[in-house]
Amino acid sequence: MRNAKSFILALIGLLGISALAWAAPGNDAEIDIPYQKFVLDNGLTLIVHEDHKAPIVAVNVWYHVGSKNEKPGKSGFAHLFEHLMFNGSENFNEDYFMVMERIGATDLNGTTNEDRTNYFQNVPTSALDIALWMESDRMGHLLGAIDQAVLDEQRGVVQNEKRQYENEPYGVTYELMTFSTWPKGHPYSWTVIGSMEDLNAASLEDVQEWFKTYYGPANSVIVLAGDIDPQTAYEKVNHYFGDIPSGPPVARHNQWIAKRSGVHRQSVQDRVPAARIYKIWNVPQWGTQELAYLDLASDILGSGKTSRLYKRLVYDDQAASAVSVGLDDREIASQFVIEVTAKPGEDLAKIESAIDEELNRFLTAGPTEKELQRVKTQFRAGFVRGIERIGGFGGKSDILAMNQVYGGSPDYYKKYHAWINAATVQDIKAAANKWLSDGVYILEVTPFPEYSANETGAERVAGKLPEAGNPPVAKFPELQRATLSNGLKVVLAQRSSVPVVNFNLLIDAGYAADQFAIPGTASMAMNMLDEGTARRSALQISEELAQLGAQLNTGSNLDLSNVYLSSLKSNLDAALDIYADVILNPAFPEDEFQRQQKQRLSAIKQEQAAPVQMALRVFPKFLYGSGHAYGNPLTGSGTEESVKTMRREDLRKFYNTWFKPNNATLVVVGDITLAEVQDKLEKRFKDWKSGEVPVKNIGAVDLPAEAAIYIVDRPGSQQSLILAGHVAPPQNDPDAIAIDCMNNVLGGQFTARVNMNIREDKHWAYGAYTFLWDARGQRPFLVYAPVQGDKTKEAVAELRKELQDIISARPPSAEELSRVTENMILELPGSWETNNDVGNAINEIVRFGYPDDYFRTYAEKIKGVTVQSAANAAKKVVKPDKLAWVVVGDRSKIEAGLAELGIGKIQVIDADGNLISDKVEVMQ
Repeated sequence: MRNAKSFILALIGLLGISALAWAAPGNDAEIDIPYQKFVLDNGLTLIVHEDHKAPIVAVNVWYHVGSKNEKPGKSGFAHLFEHLMFNGSENFNEDYFMVMERIGATDLNGTTNEDRTNYFQNVPTSALDIALWMESDRMGHLLGAIDQAVLDEQRGVVQNEKRQYENEPYGVTYELMTFSTWPKGHPYSWTVIGSMEDLNAASLEDVQEWFKTYYGPANSVIVLAGDIDPQTAYEKVNHYFGDIPSGPPVARHNQWIAKRSGVHRQSVQDRVPAARIYKIWNVPQWGTQELAYLDLASDILGSGKTSRLYKRLVYDDQAASAVSVGLDDREIASQFVIEVTAKPGEDLAKIESAIDEELNRFLTAGPTEKELQRVKTQFRAGFVRGIERIGGFGGKSDILAMNQVYGGSPDYYKKYHAWINAATVQDIKAAANKWLSDGVYILEVTPFPEYSANETGAERVAGKLPEAGNPPVAKFPELQRATLSNGLKVVLAQRSSVPVVNFNLLIDAGYAADQFAIPGTASMAMNMLDEGTARRSALQISEELAQLGAQLNTGSNLDLSNVYLSSLKSNLDAALDIYADVILNPAFPEDEFQRQQKQRLSAIKQEQAAPVQMALRVFPKFLYGSGHAYGNPLTGSGTEESVKTMRREDLRKFYNTWFKPNNATLVVVGDITLAEVQDKLEKRFKDWKSGEVPVKNIGAVDLPAEAAIYIVDRPGSQQSLILAGHVAPPQNDPDAIAIDCMNNVLGGQFTARVNMNIREDKHWAYGAYTFLWDARGQRPFLVYAPVQGDKTKEAVAELRKELQDIISARPPSAEELSRVTENMILELPGSWETNNDVGNAINEIVRFGYPDDYFRTYAEKIKGVTVQSAANAAKKVVKPDKLAWVVVGDRSKIEAGLAELGIGKIQVIDADGNLISDKVEVMQ
């Protein structure tokens, strides 16, 4: 980080006494650097200061451009261009330093910060013309000398400079502090040196545009200080610079402090010998009165051995080896920085506590009058001692240039001096409280431990992996069953790993029950179930559960609706009281219903706009037809029309129809015995009455006679969502495990055929899969591929090829089957780790009528799948010529290509599957 006081401390060691009017310390008379200012016709500002104590002249050129003028993605450009300025110009295409060294130049350099780029040198008076010719040639005649080779060379130099800086101890902090203390998009929110990516992206066109925009005379200040008179200086500068075009106007930020609030803490390890802590606040910009007060405050806190933090941490506590407090002052905002380096082994928390204690004491009481006078005297004394150099970084020429560029006048520093001299104890205290009492960024740097690697390790031969041991035996708990007096079936898996008990009431309803109601009723009714009972409002239910640490959720899938409770065992009775109340006494409040109804309509709008949900909404009618229990949208949300006509009475009817104990199973998993479960449930559910329930139509449907394509038009879509499917055997089909193995070969895993083709080989999609949607009746077999729009036709063709291959030319191979079955078996131990995992497996047993030992023998069933049974499963399930293809994309760009495939009739549908047009319009 730069030394904090770049505004006033830059004055130290700079001013030649013979050319100054000054007074003895203690006198408030102004220190003056005499100058004359000229503005050439092309806008170049010239400032001249005479100092004849030595036959040299300082030449200092400031361009009012720095890293804050860069744009996101172009960071590091100002600094890169500074390097390019030393590589030669059109009329002297050699290294700039070669000439300057030949004429005896000293203090020769160039620098870039956030706000300006400067170039400076001291030259013998006799060589001034050469220096001015060189500076003017690179200001007005540079671009012809910059080619790709020069750009690449200096890009490499800058990148090595960046690496060198970051390789220094604590070098990692600069980027962290820069990115963390300024908001995104702020001109100071990227580093001066820039990022490697942005530097690599810099082009010759970028270089030319930067030069043309910022390196004109009207955006520049030149200062000549030393053995020269103003008239001679003007004549020479006008001679060398006067014919250079002014350059365009430049927009500027004048102020953007970005004051922060709260505390932002960050930590990092680095290869450093000792820990360090930074505390940073964003404060006012360069040249402001409050910054002058904060300048004095920083001296009181951290300048010299008697300063508060230095004395406390280095002398009294002896916890720190270095303390620095100062301002990083910039043109549109500044930063107040406290930096403390701990002694090796010292605790940063202890040091931070001491910093906070001293800072709070300072904010509460302010400085003493003695402290304030001390730092004022130090300020004046340091200024006077430094008034000797005419040039170099921070010389008199630099002061005049800086004040002209930032303050609009070469002697703007006098105003800052006046604020320093007049500052009172109350001024310092008020400024410190305003800017340092909130909004701190804290960065802790701690030493990276000395790690070491073993000299030898595992054998590593290309393509040879270690042998896997025998897979662990997956253990699924034994199930215990009971039936309550009202017919409610209970299934328990007793597990005592944690003192938690989960209950999940499974009602045989689900979205399929909507065939007896308005589409979307089941989902809406379950959403409303916990929105209020006869005794509790929705908020009361939520509050009581939170007090108990319990969770209660409701939901539905195609076949079942459920009410879930998870409770600590110690609070189980109270939680079960709420659970029973929700199940037995739902009120379906009108106000909550209206709120949920509006949310549901909004959700449907979202589904109709999202490609995947859009396809899932329309698919069931093509697979099952109207009148089937699975014929409504797979999202369960219903249609806009059905939700608008829905009334709370429809939800009450759903509840009265399906919520019967004889139509339900309660799955219990956790730290409880079956006897305890029965006792607690009988007390709460004994009055829940059994009754008849309708029979859902989940009967078999025939496959269509031929394939068809349905386009959902989404104008302007860059992707096409391809979802193809037809019905397949139910989940409890005798060949279900062989079907799962086959599907994992085809498209059920990342390394399956479909994904490796469409994603890894063709790069047309982020992922492409096949899967079977869980259902008690015939379930949807689906092919899913969101592909780039211009590859829609090709992707459909490849998907059809993969489907055809697995039932003909390329059935599952022994190698493929071995891979997927091993994976399925090895996944099992982690599949039943938690109570919820076990509960979900029991839900499948209930939903699909599996025997209780289904999962205890699951691994053996997988091992029993053969290549032939997998091939048979493919032929049983996969029917490429019977698929319904739903493609969501830009119709004008995809329809013609899809028609060329000759798959079947193409129809255009809306987001709810309603036919718009059955005419194939070939788009050119």
